[in-house]
This record gives sequence, structure tokens and C-alpha cells, in this order.
Amino acid sequence: MPQDEWDSDYANHWYIADVTDDDDNPQPYVPGKDGLTLDGYSEDKTVEIGWNIPTTVKTNSIKFTVSFTMHDVATKWKDVATFQWEPFGENNQVPIGTVTGTVHFPKGVTASNSWTWLHTEQTSETGRTKDGSFTFTVNDVKSGEYLDVVAAFDAAKAGDMARVETDDHLQELKEDEADDERFWRNLERQRSTRRLNNWMTTISAGLIFGIIGVVAALRSSGRSRYRGSIEYWRDRPELSPASAAKLIDIVTSGDKPDISERQLVTTLLSLAVKKVIAVFPGSADLYIGVDLKQVSPVELSQRIGSDPYKRNNARTNSTIVMLWQSDYGVSEGFDESVFVESVFDGSGSGGSGSAASSVSDAHQPDLSASERALLYLLTVISERVGRTAFDMDDIKDACKDWKDGYKELEKFTNACKTEFAAADIAPKTENGWLIPGAITVLIGGASIFINGLAGYLVAGALIGIPLMTVGIFCFLMGNSYVLTDHGQQMAGQCLGLKRYMQGFSNFKYRGVADLTLWDWYMVYAAAFGISDRVMRELAMAYPQVSDPEWLDANASDTVFYWNYRPYDWYGLRFYNGSAFADSVADSGLAGAVPAFGGTSFAAGFSDLGTQLSYGFADITATINAASPSGGSGGFGGSSGGSGGGSFGGR
Repeated sequence: MPQDEWDSDYANHWYIADVTDDDDNPQPYVPGKDGLTLDGYSEDKTVEIGWNIPTTVKTNSIKFTVSFTMHDVATKWKDVATFQWEPFGENNQVPIGTVTGTVHFPKGVTASNSWTWLHTEQTSETGRTKDGSFTFTVNDVKSGEYLDVVAAFDAAKAGDMARVETDDHLQELKEDEADDERFWRNLERQRSTRRLNNWMTTISAGLIFGIIGVVAALRSSGRSRYRGSIEYWRDRPELSPASAAKLIDIVTSGDKPDISERQLVTTLLSLAVKKVIAVFPGSADLYIGVDLKQVSPVELSQRIGSDPYKRNNARTNSTIVMLWQSDYGVSEGFDESVFVESVFDGSGSGGSGSAASSVSDAHQPDLSASERALLYLLTVISERVGRTAFDMDDIKDACKDWKDGYKELEKFTNACKTEFAAADIAPKTENGWLIPGAITVLIGGASIFINGLAGYLVAGALIGIPLMTVGIFCFLMGNSYVLTDHGQQMAGQCLGLKRYMQGFSNFKYRGVADLTLWDWYMVYAAAFGISDRVMRELAMAYPQVSDPEWLDANASDTVFYWNYRPYDWYGLRFYNGSAFADSVADSGLAGAVPAFGGTSFAAGFSDLGTQLSYGFADITATINAASPSGGSGGFGGSSGGSGGGSFGGR
């Protein structure tokens, strides 16, 4: 029906209809004719009263006032006149909310010669006014809940009534109401008893499972801890960087950045230290015409530092060169079996165009399983890009339609898991805390939900929240691993190296700087999640790292070279744990200038690691998005801009 027709012809009109038989088939209802008879034996009727409102698009509230008069509904007995009305019955399907009402008596009726009762299961308030009127308020009346009012007053004040009985009724009414009250109170006591029993059962079950879970979680946590004394360890742990990252995660309760991110970054840096790949600042566009496999880092530093554009580019991007497969012919096609044979088995075989065609047996890289897996992944990406030199944007462009890319990502994470399991460090144990902890959380959640529906949200929360907290504690404290004797030894090495690197500047006698070992410190610092601290410690212990001439002469062949060397481009030097500009005017900055791909010197080597992890996290998202089902696997890591990074020069 058109809006204007409705508003003009039907709006602002009320109606009354008999819907006893069918709500969708209203029948005429004539007041005074179609009501119930006085004999009390008439069938129940359902009457619908409606009000047609004008077309309303939006409004905060609409108020309707309905007034009606019921005739001949009171009964006059010999001693009292009685009245009973149920405005809301158990069949009501509409939530009511708060209900207020007032029962007015005939003139001369006071509180002393009248009696009233209110029947409801909700919280209510009743009162009598000076003129004897009965007032009531009922809170939170829901659908399916009844509300009933009973009143009686002195028959002498009643006058003539249509309904008349010859017997006394007040005492019977009082006894009936007293019986009803006793029945209701007994019912409430039974309900309260059941409710209390249910609460106690919930608490008992939650406590039983919670205690079991907590004991199991604490026991597993203790078995995953290093039990020996932590002594300084100055050498590389006898453990791959990826496995060291996992082990440190176990013995420190996973309080470091994401394990997948750390495993990726530390493995990537390990490949760089082993000269399988190389990392340079800036995007690949900076190195057009430059052979990054042969160029001197000192020459690159001078080229970048002399050009403002290149300096800015170097701060936001990086380049990785895949040195090991330098003669790998992309056009020849990529053969995984050849790669696995040559690298994974160290055979050095492979025909022309294979990934290992230019590498002799004597120069096969000594790689761990995780390192081989990451090198394989980079090789596959290199094949898709179409060259051995590419940056993060190149990778993203090449991986947008890589439907099977997520499977390749999983190979790295699975290799890390397999490598760690094979090391006999911390085999997985039965998660004795897992099921009890989960059940405790479920019991707590169910308590809140069920009691909330029943109107006892506070009680449910008081029971449920502590139980859920206990269950969550089990998940936080529980550990799936237990250290073996060999694991205890490796944990001692890792924790000892971590402590040594964190306090490196405090050692008075450090001996001659071992630059090779410095590189490995950076690798394991990334594994332990303390790269920023280690960069500061090394700089304070060996101030010569802030001297570009010293770096050029002594450290140009190291990985950490590019983390300190860029500060000369901006007139910066390292003092007391941070970098400051010798001339703010020359640097154009008010504070420290970051190493390439990072945010500040304070973040040190992790700036590069964070930049790389950001980039790979972005690439991972791209690869997963291209998978048929949204993908799975990947490196984890923080979300954020692609950052920098490229893989070789052009």
C-alpha cells in the first residue's frame, strides 16, 4: 500500500479484534456483546487491541497509552468484595520490562478494611497510599512470566455488583493465599537448593579439573626449565640458529617475539654469515650495472653515502644476493630433485643449469636442515622472479598468483620442527594440562552463559571468571616439552651465551676482537630476541665500530658491517649506548639515524631482522592470499609494510 494512502486512510486509528482462533484471521469483537459471561464457564478469549501508526522511518521511541474498562469482573461475597486480574500470563510472548500499577478502592475503603496480594516471580515493591490505594512495581518481567493482582475489601463499601455470592470468603481467601505463599516459598527453596547444588557442583568440578590442570601445567613447566647454573658461554652453541630460537623459547616460557619470525630471521642471517647469500642496503635499483658478487662493500658504502637519494633508499630497503647458486640458469627450469640431491645430500652433482652446477664438492655449503630449507625456498622464489637478484616488491609481484606458494612456506617451518625433534633436545610430552585446562575454561564459560540466561549473571560470573582464569593459567604455564640431558646441556650453552652477550661491555678483559665470532653473535642474538641489546653491548665494548675507517679496513667482510657503517653517511657516532649526530645540520635529523631497513640504532641488528621479517610477513600474506583456500603456513611475524630487501643485483 502506498505510504500516503496508509497515512491518510488507516493511520491514527485503533482497532479491537477476536484472535482466539487464529492471529492471522481476526474476527469482529463487539464490546459489551462478545465478552465473557458471568457464569464463569465461558471459553477463554484472546482479544487483540492495535493502533495503526503513521509511516515512521526512524525514531528514538514511541509511546502508546491504552485505556479500557472491564465490567462485572469483581465478586461480592457476604463479608468482602474480591477482585483478581492477570494482566500478563504465562502465554505472553512479548517481554514487558518494568510494570507499575495502582488499585483504587471505593470511597471509605482504607488499608484497615482491605487486603491485597501480588503474584509474581520477579523482584517487586508494594505499598499503600493514604487513601488506601494499593501500588506495585514489578521489575524485569520477561516473556512467558505471569503477573497477578488479588484484592478484597469490606463488602459494606461495595454497593451493588453483578456477581454475588452468599457465603463468607475472606478467611478462605486468606488461607488460599497463605497456602499459595507457602507453596511458592517451598518451590523457591527447592529452586534455591537446586541452584546452590548446581553452583557447588560447578565449583567442585571446576576445582577438580583446575587443580589437575594447574599441577600438570606447573610440572610440565618445571620439566621444561634449565636446572643447572648459568655460566657464561663465549662460543657458538652446538645447535642450529633455528633450533636455538626454539630452545630459548621453551626455557624462557615463550616471552620473546614470535618464534617463527625469529627462526626465519636468524636462519637468513646464518646463510649470510656462511656466504650463501649476502645482504646489502637499499633496493636492487641502486645496483644496476654492479656485480654484487664481486663488488667491495667499502666501494658500495662510498657510493651510497655520497648520494642523498641512495642514502634515503638504503634506510628503507635492502638487497640480498644469492651467492651460492650464482651460475644457476633460470631459463633452464628448476628441478627440485637436483637441488635436494646437491644441497641436502652434499653431493655437488647436477648437470648444467642446476642449482649446484658451479659448486664443487669441496665448496658445498655446510648447512643445517633449516638452512637448506630456507635456501631452497629462496631458490624457488628466485626462479619465479626470473633472476638471482630481486627485492621484496619483485617477490610480491611474482607471488601474487602463486597458488602452491603456501606449501613452499610450510617446508621451512616443517624443516625447523623436524630439525629440532632430531636434535633430541626437548621431545614433546603428553599435554596432561591441556584437557583439564580446556574443561575448566568450558565449565567457567558455561557457568557465565547458563546463569546469565537464568537471571543470575553475577553469580555465574563470580564462579565462571575464576575458573576460566585457572584454565587460562594452565595454557600459559603448561609446556609441551621436557628437556633431555642433552637438552639441559644445550640450554646451558644458549642461556650462557645470552647472558654473556647481554653483559658483553662489562668484561674488562675481552681479548682481541674476533670478527667472525661477532657475526655469529648477531645470528644467535636474533635467535634469542636480544639483537638490540647485543648491538649496543658490542658498540660500547669496542668503540671502533663507530669509526668508518676502522670498519672499512677490518670488518667490510662481515654481516654486521652494514649495521654500523651507515652512521657515517649521516655524520653520526656512537656514544654511551646510542648514536648521535656530530652535526645535526649536516645530518638533517634530530636524533639517531637507523641502520638500513630499521627504525633506530637502539634496535641494532634487529632493525635489519625486523625489516626482513616485516617484508616476509607481507609476502607470506600475499602468497597465502593466492592459495585456493586462503593458505596456511608461513613465517608469522608482525604485520606491517613490506620493508625492504632484495635478493641480488641486476
